[in-house]
Amino acid sequence: MRKLVEDGGIAEAKAATQFFHAALQFYIDCSIYIIQKFPFNDQYLVHAKFVNFDKRVDASFDSVEFFVEKFPKVLEFSDREMDSLMEQFRDYQMMDDPSDEVTSQVTIVEKYPDGTQRESVRADMLWGLYVRPKLPLLFKVATVVFLLPHSNAEEERVFSMVRKNKTDFRASLKSDGSLSSILTVKLNNKEPSHKFEPSREVVEKSKKVTWEYNKEHM
Repeated sequence: MRKLVEDGGIAEAKAATQFFHAALQFYIDCSIYIIQKFPFNDQYLVHAKFVNFDKRVDASFDSVEFFVEKFPKVLEFSDREMDSLMEQFRDYQMMDDPSDEVTSQVTIVEKYPDGTQRESVRADMLWGLYVRPKLPLLFKVATVVFLLPHSNAEEERVFSMVRKNKTDFRASLKSDGSLSSILTVKLNNKEPSHKFEPSREVVEKSKKVTWEYNKEHM
């Protein structure tokens, strides 16, 4: 646009109008894509809303039962416990708002480069500090909700890391051996590999494992 203006091919006012129109269209297209592709109606997301403390009155016990049915190995309740769970859910809906002291402990402040800031309440912290002591069974269900990943970004990073380490030139790396060890180090150490300094205990253990492996296979 700047080059066209400088060359005289387009007026500056028209160039600005075209630029802002294109920028606006970009945001419109992004919004349409999000509406079409994002899982807004995913049943896990729909039923997970019961953990929103501010909307507890509008929640339904069906949402709690949804997670109990989906995770029977983790949320294994007897018939009596299910009755207690329903009672705790009703108590949850009638709970008073947390005190200012509790709210201050579960509120986080995000500061931005332009000097502005935003306050928000950590739902998991609010449940752990305020709801858990009173409603332990319901808190157990909420814990499952809080542990659900919001995206598969972390898993995609792992797959990408696997492809970067197990290449055509290093195809012999075993998933239960060297490759697994490399990924473990990289995932748990955020610094570049050339800055990684293992402790003396790790070095000695590595030497011992290497010696035993060589003794067994040579």
